[in-house]
Amino acid sequence: MSYTNHYRRGLIKLLDVLEFRSSNQSHRPVIEALVLVARYANAGNTTYYPLGETVPVHKAMGGDWAEVVHRTDKRGLRRVVRMVYEVVAFQALRDQLKCKEVWVVGADKWRDPDEDLPRDFEARRGLTPLFWSHVRPYGEVNLDMCAHLDLAVAAVPGPG
Repeated sequence: MSYTNHYRRGLIKLLDVLEFRSSNQSHRPVIEALVLVARYANAGNTTYYPLGETVPVHKAMGGDWAEVVHRTDKRGLRRVVRMVYEVVAFQALRDQLKCKEVWVVGADKWRDPDEDLPRDFEARRGLTPLFWSHVRPYGEVNLDMCAHLDLAVAAVPGPG
């Protein structure tokens, strides 16, 4: 498995360097999963997380992964397989980074989505209806920069 032989080392090092956050509590389990992965990063060839360890459950553990993440040990106890759980946690991180559900502190591309809005967004928010009242359905914008805008037209809401 290339994850345990190669990729794991780099991904684990990223957990020491990057700080992941989410503004939405429903995505907190993935961040907690990464904390668990980092905590056991140097645990050697331990197949399972220790009994009694709280393993955060997140939506990526469902579906096809559900059968593989959990395995019954020699004593008949249902346990979480460490390496598989790590793969699932990193895949969930990838998916949530793409959607900006989880973000990286200090990053540019993967930054806090609240920083995506211009600093003066609230001040200019009222200009949105003015813009949409001059957009043609096929994407062509028709603005006459020399003419005054009719504020009565500004009450027309945009698409959505």
